[in-house]
Amino acid sequence: MNKAWKSLDLEGGGLQTINQALTARMKHHRAAYALWLLFPLGLHRFYLQQFAPGVFLILLADALALFGGMLFSMLPGWVFLLPLLAVGIYEAIWIDRRVSAYNKELRMKLYLRHDHAPPAHYQGRVIDNEQLIESFQQEKEQETVGGTAKAAAPTLGKQHILSFAEQEKLLREMKKPRDHR
Repeated sequence: MNKAWKSLDLEGGGLQTINQALTARMKHHRAAYALWLLFPLGLHRFYLQQFAPGVFLILLADALALFGGMLFSMLPGWVFLLPLLAVGIYEAIWIDRRVSAYNKELRMKLYLRHDHAPPAHYQGRVIDNEQLIESFQQEKEQETVGGTAKAAAPTLGKQHILSFAEQEKLLREMKKPRDHR
C-alpha cells in the first residue's frame, strides 16, 4: 500500500494530525535491534528513551574492560565477557517488550489527551425517543412467540438496528407510565 498519506497534510486537526504525530514518533523494532548490536554502548536504550540504563551499560562495559585488563593475567578473558553476554541476552529480550510498551504509551498520550473533549452539551447520538418507542412497540406487537414477525412492521426510513443496550433502554421506557397530553 502506498505510504503517501503519511506526508499528506490537510492543515486540519483531529485524527489526521494525531496519526501523523504518532507515525513520526513511534519507535521501530528493526532500528532498536540494529542499535542493540552495539549494546555495550547502550544506544538501543537511548533510542527507546531509557537514558539512565543506557549510561549504566556504558559504565558496566568500561568497568569490565578496566578490571578485565588489570586482572587478565590471573583469570582468562572470557570470564569478564560472561556478565556482558548475560546483559546482552537480557537486552535482546527486553527490546521487544519495550518497543511495544513505548508505542502503546505514546498512543495513549496522543489519543487520550486531556485538552480534547467533546463539544459542550454533547450527548452522543440524538434519537427522537417518542417516535422510536412507538416504532419499537409496533415491531414487538407484530412478533409471535417464536420471534418471527406476522407481517412487515412499519419502519422509519433508514432506521438502524437497535443494539441490545438500546433495546433495554426502550423496554424500560415502555414500562414507565406515560403522561397523557
